[in-house]
Amino acid sequence: INTEKKFIFNDACRHEQSGALMARATEYLRERRILTPSEDTLRRLIGAEKEEARKHIFKKISDQLSSSIKNNLDNLLNPGDRHQTEFNILKLPPLNPSPQAINKLTEKLDRIESTGVMQADLSWLNNNFQRMLAHQARHYTVTRVRRLIPARRYATIVCFLHQNYQDTVDYLVDMFDKL
Repeated sequence: INTEKKFIFNDACRHEQSGALMARATEYLRERRILTPSEDTLRRLIGAEKEEARKHIFKKISDQLSSSIKNNLDNLLNPGDRHQTEFNILKLPPLNPSPQAINKLTEKLDRIESTGVMQADLSWLNNNFQRMLAHQARHYTVTRVRRLIPARRYATIVCFLHQNYQDTVDYLVDMFDKL
């Protein structure tokens, strides 16, 4: 059962959806002529391994970050003397194409780079998993992000900033074409 758990864990590090994990696990067991447990047992095993995979991913991302980067990420969540947090400002969509909009986008890129988060290597992380965390960050309120356990909070913000950086570069190129 350890090799089966390891297979599910490794797959859960790449895929978030339970249905896909269930199909892959069933196929894996069938290929090896291993008796397939009940669907309920398999779902529990997949749920447990998904949780372990998430913890592993969150810890691996968090461990890459220095204390100053973590401090910078926490500062994104504090409004200070502003009306909005920088985290919410970074979530704002781009303006209509104009020179001012281009300036805003380059400021956004500079702000993301200033956190130091672009130093984090996410090449090992599946793009779908990274997009899923970025999507969660876009839809979470600042209060909800603050309440996440630190490793998950940092992983979520890092993935959001990496994705936001790439999207902002794409918007910038698109905007240059339209002007």
